Amino acid sequence: MKIKYALSLVALVLVGCNTDKGDKFVGHWVEVNTSDAKPMTLDITAQGSSVLVEEKKTVFGKEFHDSYVAAVISAKEASIDGGVASVRMLIADDSGLLRYKGRALEKTH
Repeated sequence: MKIKYALSLVALVLVGCNTDKGDKFVGHWVEVNTSDAKPMTLDITAQGSSVLVEEKKTVFGKEFHDSYVAAVISAKEASIDGGVASVRMLIADDSGLLRYKGRALEKTH
């Protein structure tokens, strides 16, 4: 009985350690340094040990909406498996900007 209790406690601690890695990603992000009338936005929410990324952008006047699940690698890096290639999201140390698909986004809330 003590072994089961100890294993359960270890499992809870490990799960708890993994959940806060993606906290810095969670929020509403807006593209900076763009001349577009409607900049790209990302809405990122926690989903267990991953994050759900809702991407909205306008290209040549047409609006696009995509959703991805990103695996959180560290507090500052997440990866979206895109089949042939994966996309990395990185949070810069000094500026706090999110780097995504060659674009810089800042958290607004």
